[in-house]
Amino acid sequence: MFRWAKGYAYTGKRLFEKTVTIQYPQQKPKIPEGWRGRHYFYPDRCTACDACARVCPTEVITVVSHRDPETKKKILDDYTIEFERCILCGYCEEACPVDAIKMGDVYELASYAREQEFMTQEKMLPPGYSTDVVVHGQGEAYRGGDYRTKPEKKVNH
Repeated sequence: MFRWAKGYAYTGKRLFEKTVTIQYPQQKPKIPEGWRGRHYFYPDRCTACDACARVCPTEVITVVSHRDPETKKKILDDYTIEFERCILCGYCEEACPVDAIKMGDVYELASYAREQEFMTQEKMLPPGYSTDVVVHGQGEAYRGGDYRTKPEKKVNH
């Protein structure tokens, strides 16, 4: 019988509290630590081991590589993700032994064309990452040292 009074009391208590609504898209929300958004790919770190593609539950990652006839090491030729089917599980990030793929903080993932959902390695570079570093087969140069640092100069093969 007094349910309406309880409803008004609850509304009255909350009326003068601080609002939690933000004016999106003018104001952007704070992204929590560990957010799994759009992928960032570091091609100079990638060793073309194919671990990310094997562990992907939706099979959207394609790694194309070849072996160098002299050194017998794999060299990355192409890395793509069909983002329209990606479920952002983060398994690729966990499986990568050299941190070549990271989950970013980009959450606005909608697009008007399916072609925009096909992510090549050039589209997945992190912000501020130089495209001069994108040279096929750079992953083996970082196995012995710190693979998280960018190379000082461009290496030509």
